[in-house]
Amino acid sequence: MDWVAENQKSFQPILAGRFFIHPTCYDGIVPTGSTSLAVDAGPAFGTGAHGSTLGCLLALDKISRTRPSGRILDLGCGTGILALAIAKRWRRKVLAVDIDSDAIATCKINARLNKLSHLVRSQESNGVRRGPVARNAPYGLIVANILARPLIEMASDIRHQIRSGGIVVLSGFTEDQENDVRAAYRRKDYHLVRKEVADGWSTFVLRRLGEKNRRLKL
Repeated sequence: MDWVAENQKSFQPILAGRFFIHPTCYDGIVPTGSTSLAVDAGPAFGTGAHGSTLGCLLALDKISRTRPSGRILDLGCGTGILALAIAKRWRRKVLAVDIDSDAIATCKINARLNKLSHLVRSQESNGVRRGPVARNAPYGLIVANILARPLIEMASDIRHQIRSGGIVVLSGFTEDQENDVRAAYRRKDYHLVRKEVADGWSTFVLRRLGEKNRRLKL
């Protein structure tokens, strides 16, 4: 079975807050006032249907009112759906990285499809302490939709790349993994300001605390 083709056939339009995600073949109505994105899933992860991606989109929709300052990183970008959502909504440049070359190729295709190549730069990268991620630090916003274990392992490294007061959106973990993820980031001086849950998958919006923003909420 060609699972990529099957995935594309089963991909239905999704409304996540004000983000409207649809397959490239969609020719239906776009909801009024929404930010629409055409996504070719290809062999990469991220169409908006999975609870972790949906949770990230909902979180980004809600924090878009604050427009975080500074550079933006999509860590583990997959199809690039989150980077594209940020770029299209805020008209800001986003660095999108992944360890998978297929994901990077798919992200570039989707950036072209949505006419966002000038805003979304996708590069293959392994880790956050070196390479393009380190060269472009610090960031005002980091989005990472990965899995619980790597998120926990990277808590310290991510802290080195986010500016004081910066926002981190984390997903890819289930509700029963929440405590472990939250504890790892609390130890690195992050404050949980929002949580989304979609289909049993959790998304955290965290702020790295600094002297001037310990009580700031989104």
